[in-house]
Amino acid sequence: MSNFLYLQDHLPEIYSCAVDAEQLALKSPSASAVRSRTALELAVHWLYEHDQELHWPSIKNQQSLSGLIHHFSFRNLVQPFHLFTEVKLIKDIGNNAAHGKKVSRNESVKSVKYLYRLLRFIGRYYFDVKDFVAFQDELIPDGREEERSKGELQALVKKEEEKTNELIAAKNELEAQKKLNAELSARLAFVAEEYTHTRKVNASELDKAAVLPHDVPEADTRKLFIDQSLKEAGWNSFVEGRDIEYEVTGMPEVTNPSGKGYVDYVLWGIMVVL
Repeated sequence: MSNFLYLQDHLPEIYSCAVDAEQLALKSPSASAVRSRTALELAVHWLYEHDQELHWPSIKNQQSLSGLIHHFSFRNLVQPFHLFTEVKLIKDIGNNAAHGKKVSRNESVKSVKYLYRLLRFIGRYYFDVKDFVAFQDELIPDGREEERSKGELQALVKKEEEKTNELIAAKNELEAQKKLNAELSARLAFVAEEYTHTRKVNASELDKAAVLPHDVPEADTRKLFIDQSLKEAGWNSFVEGRDIEYEVTGMPEVTNPSGKGYVDYVLWGIMVVL
C-alpha cells in the first residue's frame, strides 16, 4: 500500500518515483529526498505540458526546475500560496541531498508529505480523483536499513539528471514536431484545453482547504524553510541550546517577567584580533 495509490493509473511514472521516495523516507533519507525531487520535476513538466495557463520559458537557463517553479504563471497556478513554499522545499531538500549535505528523516518525511499535497492537487483538479484520505504515516516503512553510501547516492543523482535531460530533450523534440505537424499540434492543444478546463471548474467549485488539508503544520514548514535556507548558505549543523533556542537575558519585563528569552537561531562567527 502507498499514500500515492490514487496516481497509479493516471501518472504511472510520477507514481513510481513518489512511491520510491515514500519507501525510502526513513530507510535512506537522502535517496528519498532525491526521488521526491525527481517526482516533483516530472509533475512540474506534466503541468507545463497540460495546462494552457503555464508558459514554458523561452530562455534556456530558465528551463531548470528552479526556473519553472519560480515562473510567475506557475506561482499563480499553485494556490494557496503555501503550496508553492512546499514545492520549493521539495526542490531544496532534494538539492541538498544531491550535493552531499545531510538530510534528516524529519526532512525526508516532510518532503514526501509536501509531494503528496502537490500530487493531490493534480489528482483532484485535473483528474477529478475524489477518494482522498489524510496522509498515513504508517505506510512509510520503518528505518531498519542504513543510509545509502555516497557512491550509491551519486549514481542515483546521475541517473535522475539523465532522466531529466531526456525529459527536456523529448519536450523540445515534441515542440519541433508540433511546428511541422498542424494536426499533432491541434490534438495536443485540445488535450491541454480539456485539462485546463477541468482544473478551472474544480478550482471554482471546490474548497481549497478541504481539497488540500495540511499534512505538516505551517509552523513546521516555516522552520524547515529557514533551516534549508541556512543549509544552502553553509550553516549545516546546529546544536540545541547553543545554536537553536539560545537563552538570553535582558528581555523586557512587560513581555517576560523573568527577563529571560530565547533566540531561534544563533550564527556564530569567528573574531579575528589583529
